Amino acid sequence: MKEPWHKKILREYKQEVIKAAIIALVSSCVFGLIYYFLGRGYELRQVHLPEPTLTLRLLSGLVFSSLGRILYKLKFYYVLKIILVYILRLKELYDFLKGIIWYFLMFIMGYYIVPWVMNVINFILTILLNAGMFLVYISPHVGVFIVAFLLTFYFLKKKSAKNPA
Repeated sequence: MKEPWHKKILREYKQEVIKAAIIALVSSCVFGLIYYFLGRGYELRQVHLPEPTLTLRLLSGLVFSSLGRILYKLKFYYVLKIILVYILRLKELYDFLKGIIWYFLMFIMGYYIVPWVMNVINFILTILLNAGMFLVYISPHVGVFIVAFLLTFYFLKKKSAKNPA
């Protein structure tokens, strides 16, 4: 069976994703240590990523891979086609209703689902940022250890990849 495209892409770019995560973790620990050594006290911070501006093509792609796929798996369009095209012989109405349903799904995706997902992402990032900053504030040695460990791990792995003995 052919591998899905998204699994293939994730497998191909696995190293880049890991490198980006390590860089983000190290930089957040370094910034936490900088805040600590500057004498700033611990305070809760709020993360707010803005909602992306979605073009119609991207929004349609999101609908295709989520809500549209659910309707397809539930055989909604198949039942609609049987009723309107084969039984009632109304192909124009079928095409019109498919378009209306698609625009309605795009509306729901753009105005309800994407903002909700962004709120969830902001909430999770806020919790992770505050937990990490609190950990570094309580014990800056933990932050130094995390930075040193990740940098050592990264460079040793990179060195072992060059020299597979």
